[in-house]
Amino acid sequence: MVNRLRTLWKLYRRFGAAAVGRALSDRIGRARSGRQVVEIVWLEAANLKLSLEHAPQFEFRFLDTHEIAGFAKDPSNDLDAAMIDRAASGLDLCFAALCDGRLAAYGWYALDAIEGEHNFGIAMSYPSTVAYMYKGFTHPDFRGARLHGTGMGLALQNLKQFGVTALVSSVGWTNEASLRSCDRLGYERLGRIITTGGEAAQLHTIPRAATERGVKFGPDAVPRPSRDSSSVREDREHSAELVGV
Repeated sequence: MVNRLRTLWKLYRRFGAAAVGRALSDRIGRARSGRQVVEIVWLEAANLKLSLEHAPQFEFRFLDTHEIAGFAKDPSNDLDAAMIDRAASGLDLCFAALCDGRLAAYGWYALDAIEGEHNFGIAMSYPSTVAYMYKGFTHPDFRGARLHGTGMGLALQNLKQFGVTALVSSVGWTNEASLRSCDRLGYERLGRIITTGGEAAQLHTIPRAATERGVKFGPDAVPRPSRDSSSVREDREHSAELVGV
C-alpha cells in the first residue's frame, strides 16, 4: 500500500492530478472487466517538430536480417527469433541507432497491418502510405541520449523509399512519458480504443479520426499478407518511385 501511494505521489508531482486520476481509473477498470484504454497517435512527415540532429558517434539506418540475427545473440538487446522471422518476411523493418558496432536503440515499423499481439490485443490495418511503429527500445547504456525520438523521426524520413509518409502507433493512456514524447515529436492524438476482456479483447470504442484516415481495427482489419522480403521491398520501392514520394 505504501509503495502504491509513493508511486501515485511521484506521478502527481511529474504529470499532475489528471494523470493520477487516469491511473486509478485504469486500475479499477482492469480489475473489474479487463478494460484497456489505448491512445492512437499519428505522425505526418510534414509535422515533425523535433530536431533530428544527433551526436556524430551514432549512425541511424535500417538493419538487414543478418544484422538482426547477430544482435539477437546478446540478450541485453531484447531481440528474439520471432523478430528475425518478421524481418525476413519483408513486412517489418528495424530502424536502429548504432554506436561503434553496438546496438544503441531501435524501433520496428510494420507495413500494411499489425497483429493484435503487437497492438494491445487488437489487429489493425492501414493504407500503404502508413507504417505502424512498435517495439521501441534503447539499450540501458545509451539511455538519456534522446535516441528514441530522433530514431522515429529519421525512420519516417527513410521510410519514404517504401512509399510511407506517416506513422501510426498505439500508446497506453496511462503511459504519460511516452505520450508526451509523442506530443513533442509532432504526433497527433486521434482518440482512444477501449476494449474489455483482457487477452480475449472485445472492441467497444474506435476513434473516428483514425477510421477517416483508412485505419481498420479488429475484425475489420485486413490480414497481413504472406510475402518474402525481397518481393515486398521491391514492390514498395517501385511504387514509391512511380508516385514520386
